Amino acid sequence: MKMHLPYPVYIPFSQKDHLLYIGYSASLVKHLERHNAGSARSTAARRPLQLIFCEFYLFKQDALKRKG
Repeated sequence: MKMHLPYPVYIPFSQKDHLLYIGYSASLVKHLERHNAGSARSTAARRPLQLIFCEFYLFKQDALKRKG
């Protein structure tokens, strides 16, 4: 049985300033595209970004706790 875990917490690495960002989004692919397009204010000046970690959760509240 496969289970879909819909709530990802992800960490992209900034290749510009070598820092990490911790994010949460119900739509991981779209959100990463926004980060790399410069549409996300939090990381616009830190592009390009490379996804280095992603962890999925069944419940939104668990993902938000992990994000910190």
